[in-house]
Amino acid sequence: MAIKRHFLGWDEPVVRKVLDYLIPQPSGSPIDLRTTLVLVPTQQAGRRLRQAMALREAEHGIHHGSLLPKLPIDLVREPSSGPQPASAMECGALWARLLLDMNHAAFPALFPASSASAGFAWALSTGKLIQSVRHELAAAGLTISAVAAGFIDRLQEPDRWIELARLERTYLDLVRVAGRVDPSASRVEQSLQPRVMEGTRRIVLACAPDPDLVALAALERLAEDMPVDVLIHAPEALADSFDLWGRAIPARWGGAPFDMPDAAQSIRLAGTPSEQSRLAVSILAGETRGPLDMGIGVPDDDIIPFLAAEMRAVGLSSYDPEGKPVALHPLCTLVEHYRGLLDDGSYASVAALLRQPDILDYLRHALGLQPHVVLRELDEFQNLHLPPHIHAMRGCLADNRKFGTLATALERLTADAPDSQAEPSAALRDFLRTVFTHRQLAPNEQADAEFAAVAQQVADALSHIEEGCIPSLHLAPSDVRSLVVDHLRSLKYDAARQGTAVDLEGWLELHWNDAPLLVVTGMNEGKVPESLAADPFLPNSLRRTLGLRSDEDRYARDLYLMRAMVESRRSGGRACFICGKTGASGDPLKPSRLLFACRNDDLPARARTLFGTPESVSANHPATTSFLLRPSPPADLPPARHDVEAIAVTAFRDYLACPFRFYLKRILRMKAIDDLKTEMDAADFGALIHDVVHRMGQNESLRTCDDARELTRFLHAEAEGWMTRRFGTPLPLNLQMQLDAALQRLAAVARTQAVDAADGWEIVLVEHPIEQTIEGLRVFGRIDRLDRHRGTGQVRVLDYKTSDSALTPEKEHLRNPSDDMPDYARAIVDGSARRWLDLQLPLYVFMLAAQDATWSGAVPGYFNIPGAADSTRIVLWTTFNGDIADSAADCAREVARAIRARRFWPPARRVTYDDFQTIFRTDAASCVDIDSFSTYLEARA
Repeated sequence: MAIKRHFLGWDEPVVRKVLDYLIPQPSGSPIDLRTTLVLVPTQQAGRRLRQAMALREAEHGIHHGSLLPKLPIDLVREPSSGPQPASAMECGALWARLLLDMNHAAFPALFPASSASAGFAWALSTGKLIQSVRHELAAAGLTISAVAAGFIDRLQEPDRWIELARLERTYLDLVRVAGRVDPSASRVEQSLQPRVMEGTRRIVLACAPDPDLVALAALERLAEDMPVDVLIHAPEALADSFDLWGRAIPARWGGAPFDMPDAAQSIRLAGTPSEQSRLAVSILAGETRGPLDMGIGVPDDDIIPFLAAEMRAVGLSSYDPEGKPVALHPLCTLVEHYRGLLDDGSYASVAALLRQPDILDYLRHALGLQPHVVLRELDEFQNLHLPPHIHAMRGCLADNRKFGTLATALERLTADAPDSQAEPSAALRDFLRTVFTHRQLAPNEQADAEFAAVAQQVADALSHIEEGCIPSLHLAPSDVRSLVVDHLRSLKYDAARQGTAVDLEGWLELHWNDAPLLVVTGMNEGKVPESLAADPFLPNSLRRTLGLRSDEDRYARDLYLMRAMVESRRSGGRACFICGKTGASGDPLKPSRLLFACRNDDLPARARTLFGTPESVSANHPATTSFLLRPSPPADLPPARHDVEAIAVTAFRDYLACPFRFYLKRILRMKAIDDLKTEMDAADFGALIHDVVHRMGQNESLRTCDDARELTRFLHAEAEGWMTRRFGTPLPLNLQMQLDAALQRLAAVARTQAVDAADGWEIVLVEHPIEQTIEGLRVFGRIDRLDRHRGTGQVRVLDYKTSDSALTPEKEHLRNPSDDMPDYARAIVDGSARRWLDLQLPLYVFMLAAQDATWSGAVPGYFNIPGAADSTRIVLWTTFNGDIADSAADCAREVARAIRARRFWPPARRVTYDDFQTIFRTDAASCVDIDSFSTYLEARA
């Protein structure tokens, strides 16, 4: 028998050419294909061939028998009898067991650094890396041991390969003990004695441009017993450009230019993945073709979500034949978060599980807990207590009844989750059964169908854990859970095709797409051709030595495929290739080398196109909302809260900064909150200092104390107690460091307070409440501290300030005027125009005197407690007088009238500290639907 090449030409798409070869036209009678084994390059190619055959049979009314195309690698994939190959999950577990138990010091070239503390994650990833090397070598019929023995003089790091060979032999022994055979070794062995289905009389290798060498070795042996026809999608004039198996010969294709029809329209440059997608869709829309006549290539997976979105926007459905990653499905993330709860126990892992939609749905059905309440309490609890792990959460929740919903949710989850040492597969199965006991699936719903598909993969993984060889390896339960998660993250699941969708295909699948219009995105170096130069064990130079696929092989293959796509549409269609300028994260991309396969005369113009400016450049606007905000009070906000009836003295600063932001903060009570805090923020740190010095002022014996050491001992003890009550013990290192910083500041407070007391000052009142109605608005506040001098009777109003640097009262309350300053914010100080920023200290003085005349004439000031200890001091507003107090009171009256009249528009163009910068990335006025907001504003005007 013989191996014979057949050149089909490339004037038509490959699928038609292969079908014409299998079923010559015209064929008036059935052709029995049951004795023919057809090998195609990809699963998608097999599907397209079957579809084309079905259409032809329907057209002619002739059935030619069953056609079940296989892949070349299927010739060596499964042994017919004996022990079965270990699965990918079993291989990972076997390697992990070996690497965990081995003496790393015995492999100094392979593991030069100590791996004594390396855990299961390291062992699993390292084992997968070594197994991937073995898989690559097996594709060429090699093993690590064979490389170490036969190529030792050509290896750059022979010691590493010798140690790898030792590891491989130990691993294979472990596989045999486990009752399995290694899949890579099995392929090499199968290639020596290949088998095909009984009754096979002929093999057709159908336009497979890059089959594995091990599969070709099997075909060569099979060719001794039956004919092997190699189909090549190219004209016979190029016979010297292909080897016996139809593979492009690098030397023939390395510098082979070809004429791209209408290159200016066929080779395009776009900017970002979004712009590539937009350009691709515009090309599709510019031609009057239906979805079945369109083909889209996405060699770069990062473009898929952008492309799918652009297609949806114009009414086109897309479909990824490769399936969707299981890792992105909520069920997989639930399993991953479950593992985190049991094996990590950190706050982050607990929060991730509580935020999982299925968990929130379960808690609502099982306990009646509302998801928004659970999430709100979770954020607030984390911000308040900063718990590092689940044990700290339980301790803080036991002492704080404010978070009852969160406590109930956590108690239920920890009750449902098993002990971390329980049998992992059964325990996870029980947990999932409990969580989803209320869920009913509707087969016609896509989300439910996808859930069922992923659930089946989870069930299969758990059964595989229980029934395979993994139990014999005695892995820790936590390691088994990690193994399951790692396995699930490597899988994909089929999503049902929705209507007439356009397939989004990878590079190798595109050759078999027969659509007249073909648009390929992502034509960038590293994607097409795919680069292999960074492999830590198999660099390109070694690949050439071993006969593995090299960069040159891939370039020749991909240039051939690109030309075949073009030539098959030259007379009846079009192929367009889009190159990206930048990736999704803004990283620069290089054009694919394939795009420069042109005549020398055309090269300058091609380079100007591909290294030039993209056809359309979208402005890179800062992230913001994609719709106008409607800030009117929501329907569930009680009417009593539509207006401000009372405000704190400190709230005047918010209105003076921006009326609109005042409305958002004080009426809608909007605030940014998340659970990403890892340490006390400025407000927490300030609360610690304020609470502690407040306790000092409450202590009668310390109000006139001039002993700095006694004051320090008191303040330090109070601070340590505050931290313990708030965060529990022991404190994490970051909080301990913040406590140490607070203790240093408090020691400086003690020294300043002692000197002040020795000068005759005594603390009279602390946290003194004041209240007054101003223009119908109740204004209230608490003065941090009131002092009186024992000798002169002078009084002062002090406010503690814990900012990093010392502050001056006048500068914090007044600044130079601006053109957009409202009249009510204007002040005249010493004959100069100023602008009010804050009314806090003047209103304290004004309201205190109105409340109790004995405090008239009080001097306001700050007790600065900054980061620099030598800057800790009391700073008085020495120029403060009655005119300033009256001006502040007038400003307060105008602001009160404005608040009562709902004058919350327009927003300030800029503010110094913007609590809403995450939603107002640009000008706030341009982000708001003012028409809807005006209805609310005018209702009280």
